[in-house]
Amino acid sequence: MHFLRQLRQLDRIHTVVIDLWRPYREAAQLILPGAAVVADKFHVLKLATTALEQLRKEISRSLTETQRKTLKMHDRYAAPQETRLEARRAVRAGELD
Repeated sequence: MHFLRQLRQLDRIHTVVIDLWRPYREAAQLILPGAAVVADKFHVLKLATTALEQLRKEISRSLTETQRKTLKMHDRYAAPQETRLEARRAVRAGELD
């Protein structure tokens, strides 16, 4: 907060891009109450990547061994993206044993 208080013309700051750590957000809101607080790109992407990885693992655990192998083999050898999506849809629909 010491750094923020030393800034000149605080009233001209409209947006603050910060780490998602709560003390940073609270300090920005306290010192710059009128400024919009925005999460920085790196941390947003990190959170999204972590969430997607957790979802991928959860889905993988819910599949049978044959379904996992089918998806894995299909991903390795299928070229077009549409074909990979069709295989995943088939697994979800229970069409593959």
